[in-house]
Amino acid sequence: MLSENSRGLLVFCDELSGLVGSFDAYKAQGVKKDRAAMLELHNGGPRRVDRKSSGNTLVPNWGVSLMGGIQPDKLQAMASGLVDDGFLQRALLYEGRQTGKRLDRLPDAAALEAYRVLIGRLAAINEMSSPGCVVMHEDAHQHRERVDMLVEAFKSMPTTPAALKQHFSKWPGLFARLVLTLHAVETVDAVGGVGAVVSEGTAKRAADLMLCFFLPNALTIYQQFFGGSNPRADHARWVGDHILAHGLASITARDVCRAYGKLSKDEKALKLTMADLQAANWLGEPDYSHRGSVRWAVNPGVHAIFAERARVEGHRREAVKRKILESREVIKQALN
Repeated sequence: MLSENSRGLLVFCDELSGLVGSFDAYKAQGVKKDRAAMLELHNGGPRRVDRKSSGNTLVPNWGVSLMGGIQPDKLQAMASGLVDDGFLQRALLYEGRQTGKRLDRLPDAAALEAYRVLIGRLAAINEMSSPGCVVMHEDAHQHRERVDMLVEAFKSMPTTPAALKQHFSKWPGLFARLVLTLHAVETVDAVGGVGAVVSEGTAKRAADLMLCFFLPNALTIYQQFFGGSNPRADHARWVGDHILAHGLASITARDVCRAYGKLSKDEKALKLTMADLQAANWLGEPDYSHRGSVRWAVNPGVHAIFAERARVEGHRREAVKRKILESREVIKQALN
């Protein structure tokens, strides 16, 4: 099929666990080739395949896009076997959930028609109608650098799970693919032609999608399924989020204990947590000159680097508070 489709293929699985579970199921004992083949399919590019039955075949684009869903309990059961080869780390993961009340309404006919036209134009893209090389406008690189800077910051954090660090190492390539996809969507014309220069606006939209949507999902999913049980990392992460959410320039041991009950009666755990944040360059050296409690200056750079996460965490905390108040009101009205 790939030899007859130079664009590559889209594999859609309603349940990805079935695909992953089938890897090497029919291979001789000890032979493992399916996962390696999937990794190569992610990269694309020409490949020559030799088969006894069909002979020598040149595949112009050994590339497959994979899309599908998986139940959380099935991902949990498979998690330990998905951290070594980078198969999962190449994917952009998100957790689907219902937000707000469900509405019974007619579909947006104009949006559906616009989508149909867009897909037709994208399908018409070919080597003759497209530029030989697509480049980013000089003003667009600031958004690529913003993503790269945040990735390196997370990779340097001692509390970041190993599997998540592997995922972040794929982000420069994933960002480039996302930028090119959005660029094609926004510039493709009626005959399949695509612009030669990616605009600053397109790069910003790609960066915002990565940082405001895929980043919070990655942090949640990787910590839940691949973070393991690590209270020390949880403590450091909580204090880091507290610093970001409140825009703190400094923090004291007393501040931490008042805000986070899990460290209020565990002096050893508190010291280890603050030491971890120092090692990650979030905090400076402890200052014992203040009466009553040791103080640490916060590295101003973390507020710039993690500005998106600070915004997300602040909104999350406000949403939790609001939901609690709304739930209390619903319960109160139901009982009266």
